[in-house]
Amino acid sequence: MENTSDSECQLKASSRKRTSYFSDEESSTDKSNKNQSRKRYSAGIGDYNPNHHRIEQHAQPLIRAAWAGRFLVYSYVEFTCETFEGLKGCVSSRACAAVRSAAERLPATIKWKKVPRASVWPKSFERKGGPTDDDIALFFFPSVTKHETGYDSLMFDLIRKDAALTVPLMGSHTELLLFTSVDLPLLFTRFQGSLYLWGVFRGDQPCYY
Repeated sequence: MENTSDSECQLKASSRKRTSYFSDEESSTDKSNKNQSRKRYSAGIGDYNPNHHRIEQHAQPLIRAAWAGRFLVYSYVEFTCETFEGLKGCVSSRACAAVRSAAERLPATIKWKKVPRASVWPKSFERKGGPTDDDIALFFFPSVTKHETGYDSLMFDLIRKDAALTVPLMGSHTELLLFTSVDLPLLFTRFQGSLYLWGVFRGDQPCYY
């Protein structure tokens, strides 16, 4: 991760253990731990099926990533641009088909703008008393263990500043919003013991907000 702001501290996760979400391009160290990681990941779902929500108690990330790449995060208030490498986006088991289609068209480098969370919080969330796991379109995780530090740094920065990320999608009247799991009800704040980042599309599709 590159950070142009000297005043920004790098937050590390506490003593908790994180499950790693491995990509196809892994180091030899990553591969040696892969089998154990996949056992812990057994709650995930193998591929997209719009009927999965009928049998799953809570939303789960599909194991096959719909997107992989990096984040560029711009803050026009802090005058910073940060790079976060080695991330992946997994479609929620409760997301509609339009979400997977949109996720697969995301660029390899997503150029986010950091904003106050309240400025982009969907009004539909307010009307129903807050989001639930039904509202998660994408789960975002580090693709390999060496990128967990950067991932945690971004996540805790957003939590500390009550901020969110937003990016308009080219060629459509749609934007992708990124929040932290602490914005969800307590039941959904952790996946396999860890906080996480999740996204929702806002636009003109029936299942967008």
